[in-house]
Amino acid sequence: MKRCNRCGNDKPLSEFYQYGKKTLTPCKACKSEQNKRWKKTEAGQRKKKRDLEKARLERLMVKLWALQQLGITKCLKCPEDNPICLDFHHIEKKDKEVARLFYESKKDELLVEAKKCVVLCANCHRKEHAAKIAALLATLSDTRESPCGDRTQY
Repeated sequence: MKRCNRCGNDKPLSEFYQYGKKTLTPCKACKSEQNKRWKKTEAGQRKKKRDLEKARLERLMVKLWALQQLGITKCLKCPEDNPICLDFHHIEKKDKEVARLFYESKKDELLVEAKKCVVLCANCHRKEHAAKIAALLATLSDTRESPCGDRTQY
C-alpha cells in the first residue's frame, strides 16, 4: 500500500505508475486528472501544436523517401512537382491505404503498396475519382435530380 500525495488515499501499488524501480507518488487517477488540466493550459496547447507539426513533418519525410525510392518527381498527368501536392493513386487492388502507412512509418509495406500506384497531384487525383463517380452515375441513369430541384446531367 502506498499513499497518494494528491488525494491522500492509501492505494495498492498497482494504482501507481512505475518509473524504473521507483513508484511515482500521485496515483493513476490523480495523475490522469493532472494531465487533463495541464493539456488545457497554454503550455499544453503549445506542446500539442508542436507534436502535430512534428508528426506532419515525419509523414512528409516518409513520403519524400517513398517518392525517391520509386524515382518519381512529378504528377503523371500534369507538371506539378511539389511533393506536398502529390498523392498515391491505386491502379491495382489495394491491400492497405498508402496514407495510413505514412502514419505508421512501415517503409517496407509502404513500398509494396506504392508500387501498385501512380503518383498524381491532388487536383488530378480528385478529377480521377470524380471521373469514376461520374461514370458510375452514368450507368445508373443519364440524369438525376439535383438537390436544387432541377435536373442536372452528371
